[in-house]
Amino acid sequence: MGLRDTRRGGKTSSTSTSSLSQNSTGRFVVHEHHASVLHFDFRLEIAGTLKSWAVPKGPSLDPRHRRLAVAVPDHAVSYINFEGTISEGSYGAGEVRVWDKGTFVVHGDEDALAQLGKGKLRFSLRGAKLRGEFVLLKMQGRDKQWLLIKSRDDFAEDDWHLETVLAARVRQRAPRAEAAARTSRRRASQAQQSESALYLDESQTLPSVPGARPAPMPARVDPMLATLVDAPFSDPDWIYETKWDGVRALCYIEAGRARFISRNDKDMSFRYPELAEVAARLNAEQAILDGEIVAFDERGRPSFQLLQSRVGLKDEAEIARLAATQRVAYCAFDLVYYNGFDLRPAALLHRKALLEELIEESDALKYSAHTTGDGEREFRRAARLGLEGIMAKHQGSTYHARRSNDWLKIKTQLRQEVVIAGYTAPRGARPLFGALVVGLHDDEGRLRYVGHVGGGFNRETLEQTYRLMSRLQRKTAPFDEAPPTNEPVQWVKPSLVCEVKFAEWTADRKLRQPIFIGLRDDKEPAQCTFERMRRARREVAEVDERLSAEGSKNAPPPRRAAKGRKR
Repeated sequence: MGLRDTRRGGKTSSTSTSSLSQNSTGRFVVHEHHASVLHFDFRLEIAGTLKSWAVPKGPSLDPRHRRLAVAVPDHAVSYINFEGTISEGSYGAGEVRVWDKGTFVVHGDEDALAQLGKGKLRFSLRGAKLRGEFVLLKMQGRDKQWLLIKSRDDFAEDDWHLETVLAARVRQRAPRAEAAARTSRRRASQAQQSESALYLDESQTLPSVPGARPAPMPARVDPMLATLVDAPFSDPDWIYETKWDGVRALCYIEAGRARFISRNDKDMSFRYPELAEVAARLNAEQAILDGEIVAFDERGRPSFQLLQSRVGLKDEAEIARLAATQRVAYCAFDLVYYNGFDLRPAALLHRKALLEELIEESDALKYSAHTTGDGEREFRRAARLGLEGIMAKHQGSTYHARRSNDWLKIKTQLRQEVVIAGYTAPRGARPLFGALVVGLHDDEGRLRYVGHVGGGFNRETLEQTYRLMSRLQRKTAPFDEAPPTNEPVQWVKPSLVCEVKFAEWTADRKLRQPIFIGLRDDKEPAQCTFERMRRARREVAEVDERLSAEGSKNAPPPRRAAKGRKR
């Protein structure tokens, strides 16, 4: 006879007892533990003891939630019904309440201990809140880190919400005030997300991230930059990510607040108020993330043009209006600091694995997923979708505060940030100005003319660019050598940066057919230089040879199949 769902009128589950191990049954309990940080202790009665895991975000009935479960020391079976307060100064001090309890049945021909030894335990729970099949899956290359995952069955619930004991009491005491109850549940959830950090073991050490070192949180981190290469490539030691067409930003999370700092060390947080919730969506007390602020078009593609209305914006009312009507997301692709540990010496895949477990995705915060090995396929996909390109990163790369060939960028179209040095008079029906006169700094820091940019403007960007340039007028050309021009030019102080796309570089280092994409306030003019495109295969060979010579101290974990996360 199959398992029966008492909540749903006796509906029979598809799980049959013929697949269950004989005598592999026991009790389970989930404790809601208000220690120094709120977490949930998941315990299974196995072989005369309570096998225990700390689950920072708590179990879930949503199969899409892969909950981190950190193995902690076994507890005595007598602890299964414990509720009360653990005294200050004792391990796990704080209030403990039973959140759920019941029985469980192990699936398969092997008993629970044998399955745990192999790193995968399949079982069904029969509790008041948790029911149906679950899997405990040990993370590859980790000592104590597991994932607790709900299987897709009759008991699964998409968008399931965990309610704490405290929130449930509030709701039960005010059954006619459902609006107040929803507010209490939401506040309890937000408090859990903003105040909790990973509950680890009794020593409160970092999850298995080789190379991480204890350190105070840095006041500032310079971002790691990628090297431009000529072609996509496929290599099993490299991962491939979307090249987000947005604004690069390091996100500093501390005291429940998220600050977004640009490449040129400007605080952009006030300009993107909708990103304030990022701090509550990352399970950390202190962290530094690397990523991009991205706006998405109606087809779900990143669009730099949609960010143009935010550039240079300071008016609070206009910022609030745009935050409500043109929302952006922070796409995080790296984790460089976490709760007292500097992760920069650790391998990239270790950093990304921890980042993925800490993130609870929302409209404001996205995890930048990756694939392994087939860069040529990823490049074709990016080109087909009209994306800017892809990033290729060596799995074992550490985080350097400089440009490195450990990270490579491959673009589907040529793009370049240039310095605005002047503008020509308008012609025909176009108002304000005809074309931008732009330049780049050479190896000696001199500003060199690289072309005129007249295409790609709409009325909004034309007016925005002219308004900013009109405040910077000067009488002389800012170039080291003034270029010949066919039309009069109004020169400006070279303090504005814009991005253009173009067909190719000419033999005399000029932009052929440049098109305006948008203004940038996240990059200093001095950072706009001639970027040499390097040979991809040569750079890959150099990185592989260098990392091989350095040894395996930062070797990434064993490769695993891509999860197929929606991008």
